[in-house]
Amino acid sequence: MTSALAAGLTTLRGLDAPCRVHPGEAGVVVTVENWAVARGLVSRATAGQARFGVLASRAFPESSPDVAALSGQWLAWFCASDDERDDGAELGLGVLDRAFEELWAATAPRAGAYWARRFLAEYERYRRSESAELASRRSRRAPALADFEGFRRATVGTFLLLLPEPLLGVELPPAIGYTSQWRTLTEAAADVIAWTNDLASVDRDTSSGDTTSYVLVAAHELGLTRPEAVEWVCGRVAGRMAEMRRAAMDLPAQFEGQGLTRAATHDVSRIAMTLLSAPRAHLEWLIESGRYELT
Repeated sequence: MTSALAAGLTTLRGLDAPCRVHPGEAGVVVTVENWAVARGLVSRATAGQARFGVLASRAFPESSPDVAALSGQWLAWFCASDDERDDGAELGLGVLDRAFEELWAATAPRAGAYWARRFLAEYERYRRSESAELASRRSRRAPALADFEGFRRATVGTFLLLLPEPLLGVELPPAIGYTSQWRTLTEAAADVIAWTNDLASVDRDTSSGDTTSYVLVAAHELGLTRPEAVEWVCGRVAGRMAEMRRAAMDLPAQFEGQGLTRAATHDVSRIAMTLLSAPRAHLEWLIESGRYELT
């Protein structure tokens, strides 16, 4: 993604409002970087370039520095896992597993059994999707466009979108989690994050012959040039953001229908606001970090 495209994405409604920044962002960035290097997930140079704590700062601007840092550590772990699959990085036996166990031990006690079941189910879905994605890349056969959105949503790590609950110290009532509005809110957040990531990595994906990029799948199946496919995906991002906003606006009626207390309504609203800001926080991180060299 060129700097011009990055700037264009920030003008799309829903991605146009800059995130608040944690007042201790510099410290959060350093804490996450030191943790990732100490755990063997990345080199010092890679961690310094990626600036994982930037996304955490924008996603949790009002949380304690420790909570924001924990979010950034999850992102560092996820990116290390992603890079090992994509680039064949050899982290050494058990590095990812040990880091995951540490993060789980720091996170799970903050939430209840309902959250833990959902998180582990989504994590297992991600692990299965990793295998499917790797098989697709090895075969050089891309998923059909009609199937791609669900396929890509699974690989973007939807379990990470469950982190606001323990990190904010709140719990989503099951009755709300089962509503179509909540499902749309969370799935749309995952989609926009995945698609903007594909826009950011399109140069790398093109050179590597990646078959699991939304841009390249659209170009192939719809007979578009790459610039046309980029524009098409940008349109899908804008449309999905609109669906996400509508779902969030429809949630208050569900609060009343489910008989939520005022405290529970406040808790759900905090989670929803964090999810609504997640795509912009992710975009800011993509632009400001050196992961895809967008500037």
